[in-house]
Amino acid sequence: QKQLLDLYSTMITQSKQESLLTLPLTDILNNYFVSTSNEYSKQSSQAISSIINKIPEGPVLDAALTTTVTNELYSKFNSNTASVDSKKSALQTLIWITKALVQRDHPSWRKFSTYLIGKLSENTNLEIELNEIAAHAFTVIPAEDQDDVMTKKSGATVKVLFKQKFFAFVYPELLEGYSATKSPLFLVAISNLLRHIPRAVLLAELSTIIPLLLQSLSSTAADQSNSSQQITLKVTTCDTVQMLLQEAPTAIADHINTFITELLELSKSSAFAEVRQASLKCISKITVLPYHIVSSIFCILQILFILT
Repeated sequence: QKQLLDLYSTMITQSKQESLLTLPLTDILNNYFVSTSNEYSKQSSQAISSIINKIPEGPVLDAALTTTVTNELYSKFNSNTASVDSKKSALQTLIWITKALVQRDHPSWRKFSTYLIGKLSENTNLEIELNEIAAHAFTVIPAEDQDDVMTKKSGATVKVLFKQKFFAFVYPELLEGYSATKSPLFLVAISNLLRHIPRAVLLAELSTIIPLLLQSLSSTAADQSNSSQQITLKVTTCDTVQMLLQEAPTAIADHINTFITELLELSKSSAFAEVRQASLKCISKITVLPYHIVSSIFCILQILFILT
């Protein structure tokens, strides 16, 4: 059954809008949501989001958002009997639906985005895995679709500047959430978000971005706590720093010494191999930067080499 559902999902995601409109879309959505397993594969989530993205404004879309999505998914999140796997699948589906709405610039995307941000601060043991999936949403939603599901080629609606609009709305809320909770998942979400926004937007926000990245790298005490969230935070931050080094090396030149100090510390003292590897990759990127940016770093490296 799963194989047939996934095959059908692929057909849905590659259908143009005019072809989809000939199908009973409400029934199709209902069939996805009430599948016997109650767990949606990635392909199923993509099919649901593809339909949501391509349905024209009107009663069918309104019904899908206010009845099918809200009642089915939110009731599962709030259920005391639903399994964790079922909730994870539902959250994955909500993320893809949010992506569909963001790309078509439907007003409901703000409501769903706020819900995902709220998930980052839920701190019960049962919710930890859901929180991490919610943080990953800020990669999925603004990223270029590598599966060719939500692209113009597959018939999806992709509005101009959707990434900028998404960033402008969620970035202040993520900053506010981190300020209020100090949860590392907000930093993970921010790092995920930064890797997929246009360079001009990134440069405009460097004054707030760089202190957050340095703070993420420097939390060495938390790094020793064997927390998967902290590992994710360090690795994600290192990935973001690598992107900055490639996209805007001169813009972070004033902070390069601080970055190298934190990265060297992580490469030596982190208890986790993934973090040490990620920090060393960052350092390797720094060593190939133009001399006028890194000239003072070589003095620091020489001193560190002597001391060690």
